[in-house]
Amino acid sequence: RTLLAWLLILAVNAVFAQDKKDFEAAEFVEQIVESFLDNNEDSDLDYASLCDDFTDLYQRPLNLNHASKEDLEGLYVLNDLQINNLLLHIETVGKLMSILELQSVKGFDLETIKNILPFVKVSMEFDQPRLVPKEILSKGKHELFVRYTRVIEEQKGYTPPDTNNDGSLTSRYLGSPDKLYTRYRFKYATNISLGFVAEKDAGEEFYQGTNSVNNWYEFYKGFDFYSGHIFLKDIGPLKHLAIGDYQLQIGQGLNIWSGFARNKSKTNDVVAIKRNAQILRPYTSVNESDFLRGVATTLTYKGIELTGFFSQKRVDANVAIVDSLSEEIEEVSSIQITGFHRTEAEVFDEKSIIEQLYGGRLGYSRRNLGIGLTVVNSVLSTELNRNLKTYNQFEFSAKQNLNMGLDYSYVFQNMNLFGEISISQNGGLAQLYGLIMSMDPRLTLTALYRDYQRQYQSTYAKGFGETSKTSNEKGLYFGLEIKPTRQWTLRSYYDIFSFPWLRSTADAPSRGNEFLVDLAYKPNRTIDMYLRYKNELKQQNTRADAIGIDYIEDRRRQLVRFHINYGLTKTLKLRNRVDLADYRLGDDPRESGYMIMQDVIYKPLKGPVSVTLRYALFETQSSNARIYMYEHDVLYSSYIHSFAGKGGRFYVVLRYKVRRGIDIWVKYSQRYDVQAGSISFIEGGDVIGSSLNEVNGGTYSEIKAQVRFKF
Repeated sequence: RTLLAWLLILAVNAVFAQDKKDFEAAEFVEQIVESFLDNNEDSDLDYASLCDDFTDLYQRPLNLNHASKEDLEGLYVLNDLQINNLLLHIETVGKLMSILELQSVKGFDLETIKNILPFVKVSMEFDQPRLVPKEILSKGKHELFVRYTRVIEEQKGYTPPDTNNDGSLTSRYLGSPDKLYTRYRFKYATNISLGFVAEKDAGEEFYQGTNSVNNWYEFYKGFDFYSGHIFLKDIGPLKHLAIGDYQLQIGQGLNIWSGFARNKSKTNDVVAIKRNAQILRPYTSVNESDFLRGVATTLTYKGIELTGFFSQKRVDANVAIVDSLSEEIEEVSSIQITGFHRTEAEVFDEKSIIEQLYGGRLGYSRRNLGIGLTVVNSVLSTELNRNLKTYNQFEFSAKQNLNMGLDYSYVFQNMNLFGEISISQNGGLAQLYGLIMSMDPRLTLTALYRDYQRQYQSTYAKGFGETSKTSNEKGLYFGLEIKPTRQWTLRSYYDIFSFPWLRSTADAPSRGNEFLVDLAYKPNRTIDMYLRYKNELKQQNTRADAIGIDYIEDRRRQLVRFHINYGLTKTLKLRNRVDLADYRLGDDPRESGYMIMQDVIYKPLKGPVSVTLRYALFETQSSNARIYMYEHDVLYSSYIHSFAGKGGRFYVVLRYKVRRGIDIWVKYSQRYDVQAGSISFIEGGDVIGSSLNEVNGGTYSEIKAQVRFKF
């Protein structure tokens, strides 16, 4: 009955005009994406690509009767066991007659069906788009975004410079505090995508200085960052063709992975430990380092896939040696990935060297089996000579690196075995092996073992692990999901890991473990809640005075969260949350903190306006007990904050549909502190922020406005 009710709701929604569907799409996608980001502590996550995928699926649902394995993986919600069971069901029983038939597919419970329902459909017709110019031009969709952001208070970087003791001036930002963003994209079904993105960060110059335009043909120089792509998909034997900027995702991320990557800290879905690589995809975000630029293609024939890729782009680097005669850069000490070019020092490092990357993958894929061999070669135009210390002496410090890897995935009955092994040019090895087992529709078990040697090197690796570096780590992860009833879900994982070599925070080999338990309760469609406990133990250097090398001691961090959503009416929804944090290093005194949050979400069924409000209070004894929080933003923008000190934060997000094809978002947010130095912990001043982002006065306010045109 519950599933039937969902179907009726969707059927009613389908009769509304297309502009209402577009309006609802963004609102619904925000809810889905939030479930991915709400537990994340990585503010650089590629939110735009994730939002793109869900928006496309919402507006053009996937026909399950003609979906490929890759199409189903693109739903993000299904694991390989469910995908294999669905394809096997269609292969043996025949095409689905209705969505209701999913209940008879092994591994598809009501919750899974509800999660994919907005993004799929069932039809006997093969609705393959016609790839002819007239159809493409008449039925293609155009989308244009323009966004403006500014911090209202004056930050230190925009104040007049001070004078140093040697007579030189202190560093200041070269540009204005305005942050500008524009994006255009054309899409025809899932087969054709082309577009561009332009961005200027706050503090960067805009049509002046290093970004000035001297001739009409240099119009493109005004913004600090540009990205563009042409992407074709599923055209005859051509599975993918990427020209311009693109993302490359292979295996489990040990060799190369750009873009959004699930990890144990990035989602509360503890059984979603396997990456479903999409190989090639267009790049539409503004991260200025996590993408490739060039050309790539995948050809397919009877399950055999051949991928080739080439990338060449300029990257930021700390310049170490410059030839005094030719002024050519001879050596750099590090690669910069922030993408900021606000000060003279940052501009000096901008696009200082060339990074070239090329390689290929030969793979074979069928319903329950996938295997591939990958080779990636990366070359820098200038020698990278890091300032190596004892702890990081095994990091890449050369001009060229070669990686080779083998990845696989095999589904057998109720088990999915997967893994990847990769070797770098210096002999360093990284390996990962995983298992997902569905013991019962109500019980799923997972296990994952990884071993990343300290000397393993790969610039674009994003393997599953405790740290962001796919090196110097061993670990064994166990996950559990139990659904005793439709209303209750218990999720838990235990991860034990070690670091065989030194780290920047540990002057000796160290170890640790992490435990999480999450109990969720959803009594009906309008109420859901969860209680979560997380305990993390790591070892790091002591803060006590030590003679010679620091000794290591246990550092424990505990987090407790209670979260509840409840709908008062069909248009008004409330959300409450309480977070508690506890931190202790060795025998030092405990450092604790808390945050309480109240959301009010108003989304009328037919009106042109929706509003989201939040008010939060926080207090922590130090930055060690900081608390992370995801918050709503304008479409295609994400915010993940960390809070420490004592204060509050509130924001309001207003969305207004001006007319068909035109939407406006406005967001105002403010953080206020009631004690000095709550973020930077600088004693004796009422300061928020650090370095050139410092704001005096105890408040930090931001205004953001965005317009979207669709035609």
